[in-house]
Amino acid sequence: MRYSVTCIILFLGVLVYSLPAFSQEPTSREVVQGKACYAFGDDETPKMAKKKAEIFARERAVSGYRVWVESSSKVKDYELQEELIQTISAGMLHKVTIDQEVWDGREICIEISAEIDPHDIGIEVARRQDQQTIKRVLNDFTTAYENRDILQLKRTTSMSESRARNLDLMFKIYTVIDTHVEIVSTSESQAKAKFVIDKLINKAGKTITPNSIIRETTITIPKKDGEWGKIQW
Repeated sequence: MRYSVTCIILFLGVLVYSLPAFSQEPTSREVVQGKACYAFGDDETPKMAKKKAEIFARERAVSGYRVWVESSSKVKDYELQEELIQTISAGMLHKVTIDQEVWDGREICIEISAEIDPHDIGIEVARRQDQQTIKRVLNDFTTAYENRDILQLKRTTSMSESRARNLDLMFKIYTVIDTHVEIVSTSESQAKAKFVIDKLINKAGKTITPNSIIRETTITIPKKDGEWGKIQW
């Protein structure tokens, strides 16, 4: 009986030891490498220089990665590309190792290698593009509203006839309308925002505080088949 129990324990031990090879989810990470040099000034320490060189090496690793090159071709905004590289290099590289560190006077060169998940790159690029599109749509909306451009609002949003009449009346009464918009939530199917009228000035130059009925409005931007639609309100 003792022999049987011992065999069972040994068998379970072998089974448990072997489980990771079968139970772990397959990884899709790929290895990337980057190299950068940094010359530091009198107001910087070698430690600071090494940190900056590593940051630049991380960014080089991302910017040279084939999946990033393919994904970034869809991003036309250069500033957004730079922001994405910084975000990905700072938070999406795994198992970062410094393979080479060379000092030459006040210059340090660092070469790093790391693992990166191509799926994460696609998700982050899509997320930031969505953010940019949503901000642009909302900015165009507030600009048209503050300019009292009823025709532009009719073209770019979905509104009822009663809302259109109310807006037309408001735009005739007030010469200045100050607004702001706050993004409430975003998902794969829509974005919601709170549109707020901060101040109204009528033709007589009198400042009017908007009442609770017109002050805040919830607006929605639907997304279908990867495309953002007109604002609904």
